[in-house]
Amino acid sequence: MAERLAGVFSDFRLEVFAARHHFDPPHRVEPERVAALRALWDSARARLAGHGLTDPPRPPWPASTHEG
Repeated sequence: MAERLAGVFSDFRLEVFAARHHFDPPHRVEPERVAALRALWDSARARLAGHGLTDPPRPPWPASTHEG
């Protein structure tokens, strides 16, 4: 799946959160790693806004979970 997505999205990045269960989400346990994903989403949001496109939905957790 990662190879397929990398072929579609030029800025695709794979982040693996090994041994995580959906009841133990990474944004609670490893917020610093999720910050990298948040940065990617924020850059995508900025690119969309630069083209006059609709702002995509925000991630399901508040921004404060990724800030140091």
